[in-house]
Amino acid sequence: MGNAIESMASDSQEIDQRLSQAYQQQLMMHLQQGETQAALGVIDQSRMLLSHIDALF
Repeated sequence: MGNAIESMASDSQEIDQRLSQAYQQQLMMHLQQGETQAALGVIDQSRMLLSHIDALF
Protein backbone atom coordinates (compact mmCIF):
# COMPACT_ATOMS: atom_id res chain seq x y z
CA MET A 1 0.00 0.00 0.00
CA GLY A 2 2.81 2.42 0.91
CA ASN A 3 4.55 1.82 -2.40
CA ALA A 4 1.38 2.71 -4.31
CA ILE A 5 1.05 6.00 -2.44
CA GLU A 6 4.72 6.81 -2.96
CA SER A 7 4.36 5.99 -6.65
CA MET A 8 1.32 8.26 -6.97
CA ALA A 9 3.15 11.09 -5.18
CA SER A 10 6.15 10.63 -7.47
CA ASP A 11 3.90 10.65 -10.56
CA SER A 12 2.17 13.79 -9.28
CA GLN A 13 5.48 15.55 -8.76
CA GLU A 14 6.62 14.58 -12.26
CA ILE A 15 3.40 15.91 -13.78
CA ASP A 16 3.73 19.12 -11.76
CA GLN A 17 7.30 19.56 -12.97
CA ARG A 18 6.33 18.97 -16.61
CA LEU A 19 3.45 21.46 -16.41
CA SER A 20 5.70 24.02 -14.76
CA GLN A 21 8.32 23.60 -17.48
CA ALA A 22 5.69 23.87 -20.22
CA TYR A 23 4.29 27.11 -18.79
CA GLN A 24 7.80 28.51 -18.28
CA GLN A 25 8.73 27.70 -21.88
CA GLN A 26 5.58 29.36 -23.21
CA LEU A 27 6.14 32.40 -21.02
CA MET A 28 9.78 32.77 -22.07
CA MET A 29 8.91 32.37 -25.76
CA HIS A 30 6.28 35.11 -25.59
CA LEU A 31 8.56 37.44 -23.63
CA GLN A 32 11.46 36.90 -26.03
CA GLN A 33 9.18 37.72 -28.96
CA GLY A 34 7.88 40.84 -27.23
CA GLU A 35 4.38 39.41 -26.95
CA THR A 36 3.49 40.79 -23.54
CA GLN A 37 -0.25 40.18 -23.87
CA ALA A 38 0.35 36.53 -24.75
CA ALA A 39 2.75 36.23 -21.79
CA LEU A 40 0.09 37.62 -19.48
CA GLY A 41 -2.33 35.10 -20.96
CA VAL A 42 0.02 32.26 -19.99
CA ILE A 43 0.19 33.61 -16.45
CA ASP A 44 -3.62 33.81 -16.31
CA GLN A 45 -3.91 30.24 -17.61
CA SER A 46 -1.58 28.94 -14.93
CA ARG A 47 -3.52 30.80 -12.22
CA MET A 48 -6.81 29.40 -13.50
CA LEU A 49 -5.36 25.89 -13.52
CA LEU A 50 -4.18 26.30 -9.93
CA SER A 51 -7.63 27.56 -8.92
CA HIS A 52 -9.31 24.56 -10.52
CA ILE A 53 -6.92 22.18 -8.80
CA ASP A 54 -7.46 23.89 -5.44
CA ALA A 55 -11.22 23.63 -5.92
CA LEU A 56 -10.92 19.86 -6.32
CA PHE A 57 -9.48 19.57 -2.83
